[in-house]
Amino acid sequence: MSPSPKLKKAISTSLCILACLQMASCKVVTNKGINNHFEDFKATLQVAPKSSLNDGKLVMANDLQFKAERIAHLINKAPKLETWTNSKRTFGANDRTRRVRTVEKYEESKAKIKKWMSDVKKLTMDIHAITYEAGKNSYKKNQFNRLENSPEQIAQNEVLALYSLTYLRNLSEGYAKRSINYIEKLSSKNMKRFSENDEEFKLEVLQQHMAYIGMMKIIDKDAEKTLKKLKAMRNHNILPEAISENINNLLNSGKQENSEKIQKFNEYKKEALTKEQQEEFDKALASFDSTFGKKSLLFDPGNPDHPLMHLFVIASNLSWGLINTMIGGAFVATKVLLVPVSRGVNLFLSFLETVTPYRYMRMINFDLPRLAISASKMQIYADVCGLGYIPSKMSAGLFELDFCTGHRFASGHEAGHAKQSALLGPFYFPAAILSYALVGGHGGFIEAWADIWAAHYH
Repeated sequence: MSPSPKLKKAISTSLCILACLQMASCKVVTNKGINNHFEDFKATLQVAPKSSLNDGKLVMANDLQFKAERIAHLINKAPKLETWTNSKRTFGANDRTRRVRTVEKYEESKAKIKKWMSDVKKLTMDIHAITYEAGKNSYKKNQFNRLENSPEQIAQNEVLALYSLTYLRNLSEGYAKRSINYIEKLSSKNMKRFSENDEEFKLEVLQQHMAYIGMMKIIDKDAEKTLKKLKAMRNHNILPEAISENINNLLNSGKQENSEKIQKFNEYKKEALTKEQQEEFDKALASFDSTFGKKSLLFDPGNPDHPLMHLFVIASNLSWGLINTMIGGAFVATKVLLVPVSRGVNLFLSFLETVTPYRYMRMINFDLPRLAISASKMQIYADVCGLGYIPSKMSAGLFELDFCTGHRFASGHEAGHAKQSALLGPFYFPAAILSYALVGGHGGFIEAWADIWAAHYH
């Protein structure tokens, strides 16, 4: 079985985006350039007056650097996707072993890659937690409901968040370099014998790859927001001179590197891409902007649920959990189709009543479904009122389906179901049915689990 057209298109899009971001290089990832500037920033924290707040910032800074080095090492030591191994049989007079390709070797290397992906994701979440906590720390209040941090300490939090984003951007780029090699190899003719029926693994690799590509787009915008805050602090003489100079040095080194990447890509695009590939590239960029453009990894006091979780839930419900999203889309499409049907049937029944002595029961007059971002900001809210008998809500992948309850009703709980869908994929609805069957109705472990994983929103 060859890869599906959707998977091929996703891989093609991914390759175009990757070319745009100039991933190809001999060295996969190094933090050396960032570390040099970060050490200078840490020096400003070390000479700050002793206090629990200042000590906490230094602990976060050391933790950030330690974890950034761990994930860089992990990315550089990524396992290979292999099929070749030594045969258990010997050949020839000298009892030489022969190299053979086996499914067992493929499965062994696949297990290593899946563990590697899980380890990278966990460390990424740990590093992002520092970005999140640095922003959250600025809103800490004491018993008198006043901010605990001074303006200078808030500035330090913003700089710490900026460095965390810078490390994340660099490491995400390194991960994408590695994972695109897996995608290309899994799609190659040489690997067809082993991977043609392994769509689940291909989608898992592609899902996490696209999540990291999307995260880079988000990080770029978040870094821009953070820099605007720091610029305003500098203009109000809140930002210490040493920190201001440190940021300038970091940005100048980043600008030089980015200008080199842009120049290389322009040369690459002009010489290597066909007209069709360039069009695919432009479409891919537009698609990424619309999907990830409004997301953020920064702490938002109005929505304290972990924003990186939102990103992985979206990516997973567009790949591993795509069947659930398609079911949600089917509900929306059904209501769209029922709009002209209901109006046509009711008009016909009205006509019959004018020519016969009977009265007829009418269909519900359906309106077009209203679509919006859900209150939890994790799903697409879809008003499908009229398709159910009881006012309620149902989660189907990226869709939060509302059967006449209201936009904000139980949105956090439905986001918990969206996380389940992202994790369980095609087993989400069977798990829900099993849960209801065990208790003889609505409820059971699937609902309790959704409550635990519910998103927080205001």
